Amino acid sequence: MNGQEITVAAQEQLTVIFVVLNDAALGMVKHGQRLAGAEQIAFELPQVDFSLMAQSMGITGHVI
Repeated sequence: MNGQEITVAAQEQLTVIFVVLNDAALGMVKHGQRLAGAEQIAFELPQVDFSLMAQSMGITGHVI
């Protein structure tokens, strides 16, 4: 949920491919609230360009 694994891969110069399926939500919170019949609140996230986030760390990023 925080994405810091990518910084470790960069620091250790590991060849890793990360696939991010972005639904702009905290899925565990969203689905937990739905299953419990609770009010759906505080699960939505803003749109984030994860390829730009990777590039800001010196890592190649692509959006498919």
